Amino acid sequence: MSTIVIDDRDSSIQYTGSWSNGGNPDTDYEGTATFTVPAPGTFLTLTFTGTGVTVWGNILSKTVQISTYAIDGGNATTFTSTNATNTRFSQPFFTVGGGTLSTGTTHTLVITPVQAELAIDMITINVPQTPSTSPTTTTPTELPDPSTCGCSHVPIAPIIGAIIGGLGLVSISLLIIIYLRRWRMLLEKGVPSISTSNEVSVPGQVEQRESTVMTPYDLSTATTQFGTTASEDHSTAWMRKRAASPPPGYR
Repeated sequence: MSTIVIDDRDSSIQYTGSWSNGGNPDTDYEGTATFTVPAPGTFLTLTFTGTGVTVWGNILSKTVQISTYAIDGGNATTFTSTNATNTRFSQPFFTVGGGTLSTGTTHTLVITPVQAELAIDMITINVPQTPSTSPTTTTPTELPDPSTCGCSHVPIAPIIGAIIGGLGLVSISLLIIIYLRRWRMLLEKGVPSISTSNEVSVPGQVEQRESTVMTPYDLSTATTQFGTTASEDHSTAWMRKRAASPPPGYR
């Protein structure tokens, strides 16, 4: 439970009627007090939120002070002081203990002087103490260290290299298989082989190529385009042909 102090000069206190300011710096709270005497229409009003309230004031010497206190329009409570030879400061006039009033509700207090001078010094309000909430601390989650957690890191580069090498080996193997199959098919069909002796060897058959006999050319018996033998001189042959057939119109 905590206490809020409201000075008599606080703006939350509404004074109605004739009130005057005074006070003693050595005895009054904040060195101030507010005075009034009973008169019709003279009272003060305080609106507050809390579970308890206490009104503090001064009682003048040789005076019996009487005043009434009402909360939320309920029955008024009357305060009557005792007669004393000296002035008494910071005396409780009215008290409603903490926890009596409802929590979280706005309440209205009305104070009315009835007899003798009334001096208001301060009003205290009891309010429930709000539980302090400590900030929530979030601990960051730490990732496990691969060197201590028992887990292993798998290298990617060697795996990729092994995959590429495996694919290359498979490709080479397929090429070799295809080449061997084609070579086997050729052997089954038969492939001719050429020998240096002009013989063509075919499986199951041997054929001898025909030889061509070249006949020597006899120049003595060959006839040229002029109707002479090759041994005649070209000029002699031309003259002989010209004499045999004269040109047209020649007589």
